[in-house]
Amino acid sequence: MVTRKDWKVINALTIVLLWIFIGTFIFWNLENWTFIDSFYFSVSSLTTVGYGDLTPSTQLGKLIAALYILFGVGIVLASLGVIGKDFLNREESRLKRSYSRQSQVKGEEVSSEIESVKKILRKNTRELKEISDQRNKLSSFIETIQGASESYIDTIFSISFGGSCLG
Repeated sequence: MVTRKDWKVINALTIVLLWIFIGTFIFWNLENWTFIDSFYFSVSSLTTVGYGDLTPSTQLGKLIAALYILFGVGIVLASLGVIGKDFLNREESRLKRSYSRQSQVKGEEVSSEIESVKKILRKNTRELKEISDQRNKLSSFIETIQGASESYIDTIFSISFGGSCLG
């Protein structure tokens, strides 16, 4: 679908082409040049190249050429401004869409990495809890053994020496 911005570009191109063909027609009739020579003069004048190989020979031709170039260069520059602005806007939109897609992909990659880290942390937390539980059990076991060994030593001492060594 053709948008309003597209119409601006189409209008700008149409105006430039129309101005070129107006100049071609005028110089073809006024200077008695061939159609190709008139077209060549119009384009080279509007693009400010002006090789100088074709020049109007009549006074009216020179006056019209001067006015044609003065107005035509302004028309071409304004039209190129519209076309260039549209091109830059389209390019900017394309880059934003591309960046947005890349950001989304990067975001998905980051989310995936975060989920992997969460899984590792959950696993490590479970392992640490198991180690802590085992340490607590071992500490209880060691306390039990210490209590039993003190009791055993006390019993042996009292049997051997007739009294308690611990107190």
